Amino acid sequence: MTETKIYFVVGNSRDPGGQEDFINALKNIFDNSIYREYELEIPSNTSVKVMLSQEVIPSEINIFIENFDVHFSDHLTKLKEQYPQTKYIVILTEFPTISPTGYISFNSFTKAEVAWSMVVRLKHYKDIFPVNGIKNDKLVLPREEESEGKKVHQFKRIFQWPTFFVFPIRRVLAQLLQNRLIAKVVGRCLTDVSRQLDRLAYEKRLVGLFRLRSTVSLFLVTHPELVSMYDRLSFEPLEELPLLFSMKPIARLLDRPNAYFFSGNRTKYRENRLHQLQASLFGPYKQYGYVQEVLDLVYDFLSFGKFDEKKFRKILDDGLSVYVSPERIIEMFEGLEKGEQNTTDRNEKAINLVSELYSHYPPLSICDSAYANTLTVSIVPRYEIYIPQSSNWIYSSPVRTFRSLYHGIHPVNFGNFSDHDLTSVALHAENHNDLASILNNAEESSGLLSRSRQYHKKSYPQARLVVDKVLSLNEDKVIERDGVKDGLEMNR
Repeated sequence: MTETKIYFVVGNSRDPGGQEDFINALKNIFDNSIYREYELEIPSNTSVKVMLSQEVIPSEINIFIENFDVHFSDHLTKLKEQYPQTKYIVILTEFPTISPTGYISFNSFTKAEVAWSMVVRLKHYKDIFPVNGIKNDKLVLPREEESEGKKVHQFKRIFQWPTFFVFPIRRVLAQLLQNRLIAKVVGRCLTDVSRQLDRLAYEKRLVGLFRLRSTVSLFLVTHPELVSMYDRLSFEPLEELPLLFSMKPIARLLDRPNAYFFSGNRTKYRENRLHQLQASLFGPYKQYGYVQEVLDLVYDFLSFGKFDEKKFRKILDDGLSVYVSPERIIEMFEGLEKGEQNTTDRNEKAINLVSELYSHYPPLSICDSAYANTLTVSIVPRYEIYIPQSSNWIYSSPVRTFRSLYHGIHPVNFGNFSDHDLTSVALHAENHNDLASILNNAEESSGLLSRSRQYHKKSYPQARLVVDKVLSLNEDKVIERDGVKDGLEMNR
């Protein structure tokens, strides 16, 4: 059987952890052992090897996450023109929201966020649309009503919001927004919106994606809602990528500390929620703060082989706490200040220290580097909590849920979500009382395993479909090569 190679391009994304999740998900749909674990029939022709590459490989199947600007889009288009057998699979991760007036942007779930998108697009117009031939009106739906099921194939300028982007008006507004005072007032008026750098990145990515749309061979999404959203914008062919995972890591769930951790991007809403939950669940914040500072040092140490010396000195000067003696911390970091290399013995001391911290005082810890390497993954607690990005965020995070399960960690959604089949595997909590109840009534791994089996049984048909779709791209390459050979023979 001929092995199909797929090249996962890792050079265009700034989120290594996110890339790893998609690489693992892609590998798993071609992993026969996953199907055997759940007693499912192995799809035919799953002989696929996922290769990692820093660059796009000409005349091969390339897959990458949607995270590029117009310059990268143009590079891909030119490469495709030069090497027609090159295939692109793009994983779409963001929600393309459409306002009532037809304005298209990423993740704008409120009127304030839509307005904020317009402000950023105006202020940074030349950065977002740097290439001739790219126009803002490509990001508008037709004004006339669509009939049910009809796709949008052409985009027209409408009179309402695009008036702001007509050159003379846009130029004046952009100059006004360059004024710090005006920009500050606008920012205060639009509360609970994304950070400006994040919104600017969204705008650049959106333009780059539309620029490349017709060149892509297959689009993949990880959320069912994204299917209808992108289908409306004529992104095709389009399929949902099932997130399959092994049961083996889950079986060791109870070996982990009975506590929570959070590892996501900390938006303002999430920061406030985390502080509220910490205070409600674990008592005086001063005591909790000390534990978190020690945990930060240990995770940094295991992630990078070094630690923040200033923070270390501050902890020692604060007089520490009854939970961990100064000697324990000094022993763990002993020698590092002199530039000595990390050792296995010191790693074990760090791991034992974390276990002791969680057994004395199980906090809801914030672990930015939870998935930095196998050492950090091995010491995180049993439950990972997902908190929506904002108060009006209506979707779960199936990829983050998948990440937890892939590493043998129990996902907990803070809120009641049912937008993805994977939410049926996770636990749900509405408030701090629910979180406390979960800790006090630790679920045996058998319950999680049972829900995992049901999920995989339901996801199996879609997994087979995606396998067939991906492999068909390789068959298309063979047909194209044969056609080129026939043409050369006819010309002789």
